[in-house]
Amino acid sequence: FPSHDSHLVASVVPGLRPFLNDIDEPEDGVDIEGDRYARFTKAFSDFTRCLVPEAQPLVMILDDVHWADEKSLSLIDQFFSNANSLRFHLVIGCRLDSVQEGSAFFRFINKFRGLKLRYAEVLLNPLSLDSSCAVVTSLLRQSQPVAADLVEHLVGKSGGVPMRLVELTRRLVALDMIRLNRYYRDWE
Repeated sequence: FPSHDSHLVASVVPGLRPFLNDIDEPEDGVDIEGDRYARFTKAFSDFTRCLVPEAQPLVMILDDVHWADEKSLSLIDQFFSNANSLRFHLVIGCRLDSVQEGSAFFRFINKFRGLKLRYAEVLLNPLSLDSSCAVVTSLLRQSQPVAADLVEHLVGKSGGVPMRLVELTRRLVALDMIRLNRYYRDWE
């Protein structure tokens, strides 16, 4: 891994800076705009390749990629173009229902869909009422299932999306909109 590119990677991964004390910063700086962007993506690929033993595959998990900006999507794309000799598995968590045709994310997903041997799509359905009840019951630390009308309300507002269900429940507890009835030991 070329030492002059270390600062490029550290400009995006700040946790690396303490390890670069003995390496001089390049004279042209660490700005990753323009021509330096190609150098940065190559440096990022080289850096990642150094972390992965040759006999082991690389598993990269990226969540909420639908929120990524165009530069970040380009970095991921270039990373896999530069690391195509690496054995890798990319797991992308995203919401496809809000993707606009022609957007950078739409083009990004379609490119990976074209890699039939390296791409698989797994669509997750909303949680059922029973599963949602189990999540809320656990979250509220109850030994008995939470009232069905409360669960139905939470599922209706969260769409059965697990993270939304958890965050909505936490928020309602924090706002004291649902609370524990200490007498009946039940949430209302």
